[in-house]
Amino acid sequence: MTVFARILWQEPWAIFFVMTIGLLKEIWDERFGSGFSLLDLAANAVGCMLAVYFTQHLTGSIFDT
Repeated sequence: MTVFARILWQEPWAIFFVMTIGLLKEIWDERFGSGFSLLDLAANAVGCMLAVYFTQHLTGSIFDT
């Protein structure tokens, strides 16, 4: 999701969007699903940061601003 969000928005907004979606999903899980998980949120953060790292190091790509 972060990679696609980076196509649309600058890095801070992409991170905010993706992390917000992850938090809303966990809130949904708390109410209707398997329960809230801090580990899922941590995994979202790690995945988001890896995506940011790789998109920053792709030269000449659609991610250049």
